[in-house]
Amino acid sequence: GIAGVIFNWAVLVVVFEFAKYFGNSPGMTLAWGILRDFANIGLLFGFVFMGIATILDLHKYPWAKALPKLVIYAVLLNFSLFATEAIIDATNVVSASLYQQTYGEAQQCTNANWLGCVVNTGLASVVLERIQISSIYSSDVFTDTFNGIGAQLTQPVEHILKYVLLSLVTTVAAVVLFGAASMLISRGVTLAFLMVTSPIGFAGLAIPFLEGIAHKWW
Repeated sequence: GIAGVIFNWAVLVVVFEFAKYFGNSPGMTLAWGILRDFANIGLLFGFVFMGIATILDLHKYPWAKALPKLVIYAVLLNFSLFATEAIIDATNVVSASLYQQTYGEAQQCTNANWLGCVVNTGLASVVLERIQISSIYSSDVFTDTFNGIGAQLTQPVEHILKYVLLSLVTTVAAVVLFGAASMLISRGVTLAFLMVTSPIGFAGLAIPFLEGIAHKWW
């Protein structure tokens, strides 16, 4: 149940509401603005170097080819965050559409018993229902278990095997959901980092010593 709650939360934040928590956050805009200013300074030095190369008539430096790149990326640099957000939003919209068509609208969990509510909410509920362990959260199961303890004592091997197998299935389901949640969370952190460093990804294509980093960013 805990793994299901964490997984549903990761899907909600990283896919459905990524723009709310990451794209439009003040911290994101501030961090991107700082790197954008540094990238603009780097491009400015590129223009200065280009002017010096022109004045000194340095034919060895291909300034004629580098100048258009500097101009283009000087303009695109200031739209780097918007471009990156557009790409990420497009992938999230496709993912959200596939999710909703496959599993329906995400239902709001209003039940006070959140362990019981998770079996009817989001993608985690589908996983729990497919492996048929969602009924473990029902109070009737616990009541029947204690009421029938005499029968369990008369047939101990059968019930021991049942609970051992149930514990294995539950553990595997929890590990899978925890693993999927960690992958989604790491995806969100990675995309946020790429959004912050997007000025370097654009400016690096025009600044020689940042070209390798820019290609890695892309």
